[in-house]
Amino acid sequence: MRVYKLLARPVHFLAWRFKVLELAVAFIERELRSGEKVPARVRPWLLSRGFLRGAWVIYDLANNDPDLYITDYERYTRTRLINGPHAVVLDDKFLFYRLFDGPLSKYVPPVFGTLSGTRVIPVNCLDEPVEIKDILERQRRLAVKPCGGGGGAGFSSLTIDKDGVVSDNGNVLGPEGLAQFAGWHAGHLVCGFVKQHPAISAIYPRTTNTMRILIMQDEQDAPFIAAATLRLGSSTSGPTDRVDGGGYCAEIDIETGRLGKGVQVNGDRLTWHTHHGDTGAQIEGFEIPHWQQIQSELRAVMGRHRFLRYVGWDVVVTEDGFSILEGNNFSGLRYLQVHRPMLSNPRVAAFYLRHGVLKGPRRRKFARAACVA
Repeated sequence: MRVYKLLARPVHFLAWRFKVLELAVAFIERELRSGEKVPARVRPWLLSRGFLRGAWVIYDLANNDPDLYITDYERYTRTRLINGPHAVVLDDKFLFYRLFDGPLSKYVPPVFGTLSGTRVIPVNCLDEPVEIKDILERQRRLAVKPCGGGGGAGFSSLTIDKDGVVSDNGNVLGPEGLAQFAGWHAGHLVCGFVKQHPAISAIYPRTTNTMRILIMQDEQDAPFIAAATLRLGSSTSGPTDRVDGGGYCAEIDIETGRLGKGVQVNGDRLTWHTHHGDTGAQIEGFEIPHWQQIQSELRAVMGRHRFLRYVGWDVVVTEDGFSILEGNNFSGLRYLQVHRPMLSNPRVAAFYLRHGVLKGPRRRKFARAACVA
C-alpha cells in the first residue's frame, strides 16, 4: 500500500502529461491538413503564438491584438480539459441524450436508438428492436448521426415520400438502398428530425440552421452566455450549415437576440453580408424568435448540470421554442471569435484564467487587469 501511495502521484502526473501531448499532436495534425493560404513569412509567427494558419485571415491578426483571442492550441489542449472526466457525456451523443430524461426531455428531439443492420436498437434495452423503415414511415423524416465527432460530419437526413421512395440528404436510394445505408451507418443514432421556425427557414430553407451558444459556469459564476452565433446554410454547404463548407455565421446580440452581419470564409478572405446571397433574405438586424425564452431556459438547463462547466450548445429555434441537438465539450471558437475576441469580455477572461486556459505572460497580463478592475 505504501508503494502504491508513493507511485500514485507520479503516475497520475505522467498520465496527465501524455494526455496533453496527445491533444498537442491533434493540433499539429490539424495544421498539416490545413489548406488555408497565408503568407509563408507569418506561419512560424502564428505557430509560435499557438494559432493555426487560418486564424490569420479569420481574426485579421495583421490589424488586431492576438492576445485577445483564445488560440487554437489553447482550444485543443486546454479548453477541452475544463469539464474534466465529465466531458464524456458531451463527447458521446448517446450519453448526452441520457442527461435529458424526465422533465428535461422536452428540450431534445426523440431518440429512437442506434442502428444495427436495418434495425434500430432502442435506448431502453427492454424494448424490442424496430426496423428503421417502420420508424421512417411513421415519422416521415429522421436524423441519423454518429455518436461521436462533430462539425456535422456523418449527418444524414432520411426522408420518405408518399410513394415510399426513400432519400438520403435529398439523394434517392434504390430498392436496396436503405439496407446499404443502414450497413454504412452501423452504430449511428436515429433521432427525430427537428423542424425549424419558419422565420429561420425563410433565410435559408434547405438546411437546418443552428445556433451555437457557449455557456460557462463554475463555483464563482452562475451560468452565463459567453458568445452566440446563428449558422446559416448555403447552396455550397449542404446538407448542413457548416461555415467551413460555405455557410454563413452571424453574431447574436445576447441582450436583444438581433443578428449582426453574416460572414462567409472564402479561402484567404472574409466576406460580410447584410443579406443571404442565395435567398436575398435579411441577416443583419433579424431578431431570433423566442430569444429571451431560449437564453433563459438554456441557462437553467446548464444550471441543472453543475458538473458541466463549459458547453457549446447547438440549438434549433422551433415554432414554439427551441430544441437542443447536442452539447460540445471544447466548442470551436473561430466562428465565435470572428465577430469579437473572447478575451475582450472581462467575465469570460476571468473564467478562462480560473481554469488554466491562459498561461505565461498572457496569464499575468489578464490577472493584473482583473486585479485593477
